[in-house]
Amino acid sequence: MEVKSPIESREKVKIPSFVVATSATFLLVGLIVLISYFSPSAREKRALLKNYNQAATSLNAFESLLKADVYGGVKPEETLALFVKALMARDADLASKYFMVNGTMNQGEWRVGIQKMFDENRAEKIIEEIPRAMPVRVSPELKSALFAVKDNHGETTHEILLNFNDWSGVWKIESL
Repeated sequence: MEVKSPIESREKVKIPSFVVATSATFLLVGLIVLISYFSPSAREKRALLKNYNQAATSLNAFESLLKADVYGGVKPEETLALFVKALMARDADLASKYFMVNGTMNQGEWRVGIQKMFDENRAEKIIEEIPRAMPVRVSPELKSALFAVKDNHGETTHEILLNFNDWSGVWKIESL
């Protein structure tokens, strides 16, 4: 009787070809998923998509804010007249709404400044001067208007810049 080594004594087990094909397919799909999800470029794409979605959300919120900002006139002069009327009523909240939401100062900062002006009894001077403001440049194409208040010598003492809000269709004060 001949003695066989353990390696020689094992019988070859045939693995059905569909099992091999199925295993190879799962392995390949797993590798593709692993590479496509965890690769540096895939992580970068996910980060870019997240940033894009955050920017889109912020832009939509800002557009909604601009659309809701309806305080102002259809002409720059009308916005100035409404602003003076709010000052005459000593309504700092209403007066601040005639300023742009995205201007040099936000409406809350204007509200505080206007209220301080009321508290220090300086509103009367503004109420007297703004109606004397004359247009220096009104540009519908650029959607901006510049007004100047001049003293008795013809020197400019104040400039008022207004911009048109396309979203709500009104003129807003940017700076005073």
